[in-house]
Amino acid sequence: IQSQNATQIVVVAAFESVVGDKLGDVSITVDNGQTVDGTDLWTTKITGEIATVTPTSGHFGTTVTITGTDLFGHGTSAASVTLAGTEVSQVVSSTNTNIVVIAAASAAQTGNVVITA
Repeated sequence: IQSQNATQIVVVAAFESVVGDKLGDVSITVDNGQTVDGTDLWTTKITGEIATVTPTSGHFGTTVTITGTDLFGHGTSAASVTLAGTEVSQVVSSTNTNIVVIAAASAAQTGNVVITA
């Protein structure tokens, strides 16, 4: 729970990998044990998947191609891309299945590739 008051609760959805969109209920249990339920109010959307990153290492200025499925999630573009925790210097092109970026200067490190749509 990020914040709450008498009329609103703000939460971060937990990760759930689904094959297709999944409609479900919302349930809130309050501190006195009472439960408040809503039916079919939340849809868990399918997540994107990175299939390949080519090349798998490089330095400042390296052109990197990321391929996969649903790379934008349910957005319309890549808002940011990081390679091993460092924001890329440029997104050259992007589609929902292929993103080409230019690596930024950073210390030598190993890490995740993260796309935020």
